[in-house]
Amino acid sequence: MLSTTRIVISMALFAICSATPIASNNVSSIALGKRATVHTGQASFYEVGFGACGRVNFNTDFVVALPSTFFGTGYPDPRCFQVVTITNTENGEIAQAIVVDECTECTGAHEMDLSPGLFSALAPSVDGVGLIPISWVFDIEVL
Repeated sequence: MLSTTRIVISMALFAICSATPIASNNVSSIALGKRATVHTGQASFYEVGFGACGRVNFNTDFVVALPSTFFGTGYPDPRCFQVVTITNTENGEIAQAIVVDECTECTGAHEMDLSPGLFSALAPSVDGVGLIPISWVFDIEVL
């Protein structure tokens, strides 16, 4: 009787272990998304208001204007209201913001304009003047 119990327990444990998938090589079983492109450039700030995405924004909002190279011809642009993560590469400060406008004055393909509140969060010691070096990514690539 004792050996029959051991056999049943052994078979049950074998069935449980066989049915549980084990990830190999530390690879997760979830699907991995497309790796985001990191853009590097400079950022300045601008007085926000009614943006190219059709929404009124305020200087305290964490919003950005992307260079024209990222905007298409449709309205609203597919980049409107996407979230970007921005890093000040000089001091390491990081913030997230929403795309709400087009920066027609941005001369570099990866430059952007920041709201004054966002600029202050990324560069608290700059006192609202000048440019800051940045890297940035779209949190979710849709295009």
